[in-house]
Amino acid sequence: MRFKDKVVVISGAGAGIGKGIANEFAKEGARIVIAEVNVESGNAVINELQDQGMQALFVQTDVSNNESVEKTAAKVADTWGTIDIVVNNAGIALWKGIKDLSSEEWDQVMGVDLKGVFLMSKHCVPHMANSTVKSIVNISSVHAMATVPNYDAYAAAKGGVVSLTRSMALTLKDDGIRVNGICPGFIDTEMLQRYVESLDNPEEYMKYVLSIHTVNRIGTPADIAKTCMFLSSEDAYFINGQVITVDGGLTIQLKH
Repeated sequence: MRFKDKVVVISGAGAGIGKGIANEFAKEGARIVIAEVNVESGNAVINELQDQGMQALFVQTDVSNNESVEKTAAKVADTWGTIDIVVNNAGIALWKGIKDLSSEEWDQVMGVDLKGVFLMSKHCVPHMANSTVKSIVNISSVHAMATVPNYDAYAAAKGGVVSLTRSMALTLKDDGIRVNGICPGFIDTEMLQRYVESLDNPEEYMKYVLSIHTVNRIGTPADIAKTCMFLSSEDAYFINGQVITVDGGLTIQLKH
């Protein structure tokens, strides 16, 4: 097992990509921390993992709140003595452009999607000092590079995550902590399913979505999880400050 007894803190792991990351790390023997604001979904993931005999801890966490994140990091350290890997995955999406976005909505998206990366990293880093792994992986999005109308706050926040990833890699180099990022494309999650179901013609939309991928399917949470594990493994020791796009070829194409 590649990550036996390593402590992995995953924000926003109550569903979707975060839950997939938790499941894959757990299969490799890691001790999983679900840092999730939703108590019901967080406990549900913990119960699933523990039922399979895996070590897991749920800590209700609002990643946009400094005190909440600080308490989470301290509880993890008190429970398991160290933190080895941090996956900053928590995020919210908002389909609004600047003409309709309120200042409060902008702050909310930035608070979770960007400030949350800062706070979780800030408070976990001191507890990573004795780790032999020392990896932070920030989950951004293809919207950091190419986006669509009326997704302004989300695209801006995810672009910020990319820049923050590179800067953090430099800032934390003397601590021996590697910082990398992942930009997922279309991933089969509950959030995507809800969006598709809200459309007038979901079948036609999904047909279009499949047509713009080069691998004849959309991604799964496990696709992101496996990339995350690679970036946190010894195989990626020479990779630092990089952002990998995992999108099934979505962003390499020009429309024609």
